[in-house]
Amino acid sequence: MPRMSEITTDKNDAISERILDAAWERLSHYGLNKTTMVEIADDCQMSAANLYRYYKNKNDIAAACCGRAMGERSDVLRKVVRSETTSAADKLRKYAVRMVELNIEQTAEKCKISDLVTNMMDNNPNLVYEKIGVHHSFIAEILAQGNASGEFVIDDVLETAELVYTSLVVLDVPIFANLYDLEKFRNIASGIVDLILDGIGKR
Repeated sequence: MPRMSEITTDKNDAISERILDAAWERLSHYGLNKTTMVEIADDCQMSAANLYRYYKNKNDIAAACCGRAMGERSDVLRKVVRSETTSAADKLRKYAVRMVELNIEQTAEKCKISDLVTNMMDNNPNLVYEKIGVHHSFIAEILAQGNASGEFVIDDVLETAELVYTSLVVLDVPIFANLYDLEKFRNIASGIVDLILDGIGKR
């Protein structure tokens, strides 16, 4: 039988998730500046006073929304990295293309995503560094596989992973998501990876 503390935690988690669901819809459509705590509370069918028990302000909610979205994207990319039937070169290409797809999926019909990202960079830079660190780690894992299989010749995997992500970052930033249609962006992603592979591939 679950203890009372476990029941309370589960209930709090469920309420917190409901708040983030509602806040994400509002923030991504109207932006942070045109959203109030009262509006988020109304969307959750709770009082503003109750909402403040869970989050101290709307910046706190925005950070939690962005953190959750980052976690969901990381889960998808992790599956690409951990695939056991894919060569390292193919993984890197799939990783880049999946970055594009996730970026476009997340910004489709969500006109204020860039507003949230800007707020996160200004008020929660640690979240940005965390996101970048996850990419570095995933890409380093792909590069290490390529070294081990003989596909790549890389002296410093971690440093190269940082450079690779820097080359791919345009695929991961919401403000660029609407520059091209999906097929064009996929081709750009593949083209960037081809250039990278030319540099790190076995001679």
